[in-house]
Amino acid sequence: MAPCEADPLEWLSRARADLRVAVVTLGVADLPRWAAGFHLQQAAEKALKAVLVAHGRTAPRTHDIGLLADLVAEVAQPLRAWDEEHGKWPRPSGTLASWASQPSSEPATSTS
Repeated sequence: MAPCEADPLEWLSRARADLRVAVVTLGVADLPRWAAGFHLQQAAEKALKAVLVAHGRTAPRTHDIGLLADLVAEVAQPLRAWDEEHGKWPRPSGTLASWASQPSSEPATSTS
């Protein structure tokens, strides 16, 4: 594991950077929406990996947000409490990043 992968604050820093890129992307009318979606998905992944590393776990090399959410639920008490009170919260199955590599036929629109 690279030193930065063992630091939860580094994972969070990278997640914030992906979030900023997504926000900027959404603010540019001629950029495709899927590009923002890709960075939002990356931000979610990295934030979940930060939680795992903060709890002493190794962040797996995966893009499967459902798997990462399940691993976080094993170590993070608030998520376990939610599962016990409300049932297991909906988790996406499989890798979400694959859709982002496909061009969209949807025209880009401005959010402002």
